[in-house]
Amino acid sequence: MGLYKTDTKKERALLIAAQIKGKSSSEKVKESLVELSNLSESAGAEPVKAFYQMLNRPQNTYIGSGKIIEIKNFIKKLDIDVSKVFYEKNRKK
Repeated sequence: MGLYKTDTKKERALLIAAQIKGKSSSEKVKESLVELSNLSESAGAEPVKAFYQMLNRPQNTYIGSGKIIEIKNFIKKLDIDVSKVFYEKNRKK
């Protein structure tokens, strides 16, 4: 009787955080990314890269178009099959 390989490919996750300038700090962004990393690992994914953006004002897409292009190019360059994207936007309080 032969053995079967049961390893499964671990999902990879991109971490994305966006904060509003003046309402948050770079330290807060770093804290958000650590939290997102922990959440992605808890969900069984391996964090591949973290992106963040400090915005002048809220965006409809959470991040600006330039950052979206940067992320898209990163995904293409590394041929990443992105099934999960963890993001956090600045919440209104």
